[in-house]
Amino acid sequence: MAPPTRRRLLFIGGGLLTGAGCLSRGSSPRLAGTDGMDVSFEVVPSKSVPPADVRDDDAPNAPAVSFEADRIVVTGVVGVGSSKCREAALESVTYDEDVGDLRVVVVAGKSAEHPDRKPFGRGGCPDDYSYDWYRLVVSPTDEAVRRVTAVERNLEGTESSLVAPNPESE
Repeated sequence: MAPPTRRRLLFIGGGLLTGAGCLSRGSSPRLAGTDGMDVSFEVVPSKSVPPADVRDDDAPNAPAVSFEADRIVVTGVVGVGSSKCREAALESVTYDEDVGDLRVVVVAGKSAEHPDRKPFGRGGCPDDYSYDWYRLVVSPTDEAVRRVTAVERNLEGTESSLVAPNPESE
């Protein structure tokens, strides 16, 4: 068998680099115990700057939780850092069926424009600090959610949380 040619080695090496980049792009939230639940998350476009008390990253406001007829809605604003390279992201949704606890965690995640998600880490991030509004909707189908714990973690790692009991389960 003849030794590999330079062209063949470049082709193989390029394929490995491309594949490695694809594996690290994007991330799915961790879902545990949520079989049969519909979960949707979106960053809500907004051009307004949050009030000063919301922007206080040492004592950020907690998210809001509302129990509607057939769904649970969690909304909030999280400090994400660079407006180009960071965005609010759903880290996890876990449900403990034994006690009826639903826990959701929203964090400052990397956007599609982050250099870590670009080939060879190309690009840069502006030095600004921005905030993202988000909306998370969980539609439990036959599950008796008794309590929701909603956690936000900003870019600095500061957490704010809210524990909201379901008014119908009391």
